[in-house]
Amino acid sequence: MSAMIWQLPCMSQEFHEGPKIRQDVGDQLAIAYDFERSTGAYDWEEMVFTGVVGFRFTASRYCSVDQVEAYDKLEMIAGSGWSAEIVDAPPGLTHYRIFFDDIGSYEVLATGFVPPPEPT
Repeated sequence: MSAMIWQLPCMSQEFHEGPKIRQDVGDQLAIAYDFERSTGAYDWEEMVFTGVVGFRFTASRYCSVDQVEAYDKLEMIAGSGWSAEIVDAPPGLTHYRIFFDDIGSYEVLATGFVPPPEPT
């Protein structure tokens, strides 16, 4: 069972370069993506996961129906078998999933999610 917790503010089918992964020292992971501004120029923003204990990517052609259902939205996967496999899992561990058009599914096991700042 999954629940949407955040909607991508742009359509992934309009990415120019597509997502990039950045893993900081420690337990943070960021998924950055480019989007078109009203001026036609492209800019970048990122979603950040904290308390990361796992990450996986599945290319779009190999994704399950469940993975594709996370199209342009971040879902929290309840009762995740993946999180149940983690030995000594930290409290609050959550399985997150998002699918980007023609790219694939990104899944993260983490204790927190920080969306990009709201546009000003």
